[in-house]
Amino acid sequence: MTLYLYLIFLLALLTPSLSLDCGSGYGIEKHSDGTQYCLICREGTYSGSIDSFCHCCSSGRYSVGTGNSRCLLCNPGYYSVNCATSCIPCPANTYASTTGTGSCRSCSSLKPANNCEKCPPGTRNNKMGRTSEIACTSCSVGYYDPNITYNQCDPCRPGTYADEEGMVDCYPCPAGTNSSHNGAITCLPCSPGTYASGTGRFSCFNCPVGSACPDEGMTTHNRCQRGTYAASIGQTECDM
Repeated sequence: MTLYLYLIFLLALLTPSLSLDCGSGYGIEKHSDGTQYCLICREGTYSGSIDSFCHCCSSGRYSVGTGNSRCLLCNPGYYSVNCATSCIPCPANTYASTTGTGSCRSCSSLKPANNCEKCPPGTRNNKMGRTSEIACTSCSVGYYDPNITYNQCDPCRPGTYADEEGMVDCYPCPAGTNSSHNGAITCLPCSPGTYASGTGRFSCFNCPVGSACPDEGMTTHNRCQRGTYAASIGQTECDM
């Protein structure tokens, strides 16, 4: 009888346990010889009290350090992929207002699955991880945002200007004026001897031969009257 009990005891030692309970934060590792061991869950994984194995944190969640019993949700403005050990800030020009985001991408693609919202027209957001529309600031004077990039305001092109904040497009320079540089907040009148007949000019025309432009901001040139002449371009008055 004693030998029988010894054999049972020896068999129990050699036979892997089918009811090994490692507890939260651990998983069961099986070796080729059939033995089982408790293995602590690594970063980016977890195991609950009823789990036998460590599982990857799903997208939108993460775990830091080893031996985690659950994964944490990413905060608003951040996202993560599977098995994450930390959350990533949403890219510039986007924001995520909910927790547990797993696919925050650039809003320029305008796909609903991006889990982010574009900044309103005339505003921009060039920082990462924003969580609210409050982060979208108005374009300053001389700049505009047509809602193509959402992360930066573009300077007004030559021939245009923006004298207000939050512009979605720049105004063309009125006839008789011009702007020759980027980011103009106003247009300058054409100087005497020049004119601009159309809008959106980045330079003024010289008065042609036979004409004069005596004033600032002229929209056309004055032809010399009978008995007068202008032999060169850009004259402010006709000669007798």
